[in-house]
Amino acid sequence: MKQFVLPFNPELADGKFAPIKLDGKAFHYLIRVRRCKRGNQLSAMAPNGLRFKLIIQSIAADSCVVELSQTGNGVEKHPETMITIIPALIKNNRMDAAVRQAVEAGAAAIWPVQTAHGLIHATGNSNTRTERWKRIAVEALQQCGGTYAAEIEPPAALPEVLKRWNSRGPIFFLHEKPLETGFTLHRLLADETTELALLTGPEGGFSESEVRLMETCGAKGIFLGERILRSETAVLYGIAAVMTIIRERKEWKLK
Repeated sequence: MKQFVLPFNPELADGKFAPIKLDGKAFHYLIRVRRCKRGNQLSAMAPNGLRFKLIIQSIAADSCVVELSQTGNGVEKHPETMITIIPALIKNNRMDAAVRQAVEAGAAAIWPVQTAHGLIHATGNSNTRTERWKRIAVEALQQCGGTYAAEIEPPAALPEVLKRWNSRGPIFFLHEKPLETGFTLHRLLADETTELALLTGPEGGFSESEVRLMETCGAKGIFLGERILRSETAVLYGIAAVMTIIRERKEWKLK
């Protein structure tokens, strides 16, 4: 475990953080799953991004008391470019994998979207699914040691998601075949931006009407190769491609 994500933001009392009691899922994860013992120390992060050294002071039958001391000078910053991944809804276990991999790859937000060829609908038990994805995101953050928590929105229809984005920054969609526009990621990411969004479709791909809608809303279609990827693989593949280009932008723009 790279770090532990606290279930709430600790509050200062008399200039320091008082010992806190953890129970429920936080206790189960630390003591039952990770098998931490009294006196163990580990890195911890609060939902607001503050980072701590956590020491387990005592363990009871269904709770434990931990001591926190802040490390660093404040809240960890998001990367220079915040990536919102907008993945098509797919079957539960594969959607879980998509969320986990998106967090590990560094997505700042995840907005699941209902598409024409998707097999899962945005209605129904969306609250239950969203809460599960949030738990998976926390587990992924604990494992990968990320410095910020991904925001996860409930599933929504494509028009609603595009309206929500509302030109906050560039928005792209992965397409399984080259479009006439011929956009390349290097060209699209040549200029710096603080936010961008990336849409990934279901295994059936986006419908023609969805492509027209996305293009009307300013989204640029990008083609990353001939291989047909599983939907959850496309999420990881797309984020990795975007983040690598952004991370190396200064170097390749000099050539």
